[in-house]
Amino acid sequence: MARTRSSSSNLLWWLAGLALLLAALYAWLSGLPVVPTDGGLVFYPFLVLYHFTAAPMATVLALVAIMVLGLWFPLVLGRKPRALISSLAVIVALGASGLACWGALPQTFSPYRHLDRVTYNDHVYQLGLRAVLADNEYAFVLCTCDPTGLSCRCRDLVATTPEAVTALPKLVVDAAANRFSVQVGETTVYAFTP
Repeated sequence: MARTRSSSSNLLWWLAGLALLLAALYAWLSGLPVVPTDGGLVFYPFLVLYHFTAAPMATVLALVAIMVLGLWFPLVLGRKPRALISSLAVIVALGASGLACWGALPQTFSPYRHLDRVTYNDHVYQLGLRAVLADNEYAFVLCTCDPTGLSCRCRDLVATTPEAVTALPKLVVDAAANRFSVQVGETTVYAFTP
């Protein structure tokens, strides 16, 4: 019986510790330039990781906090010796859930979606769509990256509306004319020279 109590308490601490580490990671990511600003430098994998996983991770960590709370109740009701110490694990898990929700807020109000990627002249070009929901502003963003596609400098291309994006936008390269274009379906939305 002592082994079961100990393993239940250890499980609480493992879950709470893992939740805290993940929440700290997303809080840190939210402090980075999570929406590429015009002329801003970003580490593109962090940008994509944050915007595609912050909200789901906050939900998962809230469920982990509920699970830790559910595992803790039998310890308290049974007046087990480790119930008081396990209470700290519950506080850590609930705090991690709150931290993850706080870390997901920038993504909630200013989402960024990666749309397309092309390689041209030893550079990687990443096309994305940035939104500022409070102002109802949407813009296509082009990030010009090093050959690895990791470190990128981003710039706004053209404003758009959600209604104008009727198909998945593509970044099309015309190597002969040294021109790029953003196409939505068969329509060219914007053409430019890199």
